[in-house]
Amino acid sequence: MSSARPAFADPIPNDLQPILDALVDAADKRTGDAIELLKMLRFLENLHLWLRDNYYMEALPTNRQELFDLLMQMEQQGNWPHLPRTQLRTLIGRLIQSGSAD
Repeated sequence: MSSARPAFADPIPNDLQPILDALVDAADKRTGDAIELLKMLRFLENLHLWLRDNYYMEALPTNRQELFDLLMQMEQQGNWPHLPRTQLRTLIGRLIQSGSAD
């Protein structure tokens, strides 16, 4: 069992703290069981992809100014989310589709 908790650059929002606690407890229960930990990692990866595809991608900017503001905020905070190249292409495609030049 690991007593360490994950470190985050930003404070954890109050509504996410119980979720983090539950995930750490679930990982602790799987300590030493590579198969169960792998299942948990796959579950978390699938959840990550689902959140990205169903919420994050829809929230991405549709014009250059919003994109610039988002990228500046990400750069200043120093913590970039996992954005595979294919998703960056999708973002660029959204900007092109919107036809916005501002």
